Amino acid sequence: TPLSITSKAVAQCYCTPAAACSTSFLNNVSVTGTTLSNLTTGCSNAALTPSSYIIYPASGATTATLTKGTVYNLNITTSTAQIVSVWVDYNQNGVFETTEWAQVSTATTANTAATMAMTVPNGATTGFTIMRIRSRSSGSANAATDACTTFASGETEDYWVSIQPAVIPVELKTITAYAEGEANKIDWVTASEKALKAFVVERSMDNQQWVTIGTVAPKGGTKETFYSLMDEKPLLLGYYRLRTLELSGDDNVSKIVSVKRYNAKKLVVLNVSPVPTTEGVTLDFLVAKETPITVTLTNVVGQVVKTERLKAAEGANKSVFNLANLPNGTYFMMVSDGEMSELKRIMKQ
Repeated sequence: TPLSITSKAVAQCYCTPAAACSTSFLNNVSVTGTTLSNLTTGCSNAALTPSSYIIYPASGATTATLTKGTVYNLNITTSTAQIVSVWVDYNQNGVFETTEWAQVSTATTANTAATMAMTVPNGATTGFTIMRIRSRSSGSANAATDACTTFASGETEDYWVSIQPAVIPVELKTITAYAEGEANKIDWVTASEKALKAFVVERSMDNQQWVTIGTVAPKGGTKETFYSLMDEKPLLLGYYRLRTLELSGDDNVSKIVSVKRYNAKKLVVLNVSPVPTTEGVTLDFLVAKETPITVTLTNVVGQVVKTERLKAAEGANKSVFNLANLPNGTYFMMVSDGEMSELKRIMKQ
């Protein structure tokens, strides 16, 4: 027996709810930043009779293109105080699910726009789908499960919207950093740029706390583009990363690169702080390779009052020394790797 299959247009898969919009209805519907700006809605539309339902064409001011991961403002004006809900069939399965619902307002002000921030999920299905807006007299139910419920007031409007893939503001190919004379040079290459505000180059001495050392304007486009920035006052060991600022307000951070500017056999004490201290101090230092470090604390007459041995990792190191049990006074901290030593003065109050 032959099998006969009849297909329906996507819009015919959705329920057609009933309501009564004689007094409470939608006046204006718009989505900021898109072409959707329907300023002539209302109960007087003949297509709403008798069910108070209408589906608008996917063209002109009655449709919108929405990008995944983007936030849009949905603006709705009603004739009276109403409770308003919106559903978007993001997975395009022909059903307005509770997870696709949002409450625009529980009590609008007549003829004043109610605005709701609407985020398009990154997991939404690409292509055309339906956005449903339902209104009802304030104080009535209009919740996540009411996409198809019969109402005694209000109206229902369906709009075609096109879901588009997320825009990738920048495709970063490489980032490198190296010593060039007395400065460090940071180079990066992009494959494409779109909706990008700025490149921010950040530097750190310990790979934890970062400061901005320069900002570069993007050139835009889809061609391979080369950028550079000079760090004119480099650290002995400097970590660098690139932060990309997007027009949307989001930002992303690149991988981290580093430049060493000290002798391979050299021990470098960067800082001992705070001085003066009441409890203890933090020692920041650099070594070119993993090596044991001895830290010796002596008083003003040369007596050793504290000794600690550390296993320092290549690069930046940090160690905290508790001095709470020592009497107030002046001390000297000797930091040694067995070949080189550095002496720092400490005051405890």
